[in-house]
Amino acid sequence: IAKNGNNLFAGTGWGIFKSSNNGNNWNIFNISISTESVWSISVFGNKIFVGLNTGAFHSTNNGSNWIPCGIPGLRVFSFD
Repeated sequence: IAKNGNNLFAGTGWGIFKSSNNGNNWNIFNISISTESVWSISVFGNKIFVGLNTGAFHSTNNGSNWIPCGIPGLRVFSFD
């Protein structure tokens, strides 16, 4: 689980879920990336990073758009 502002993001085996009310409700949130397994999720500054089976992606607008990070074709298990 990662927090960015008032939003919580959870990476799961079915994609990304988002909560904007402290985890009381969760909605699937896979805009512009597939529903594949999310191996890792982290927030650094204003960027959310996700590690998938197909590489790493980041978003600067709370997950509305995802941009490849230049690690194509590799599973990313951690950003620590």
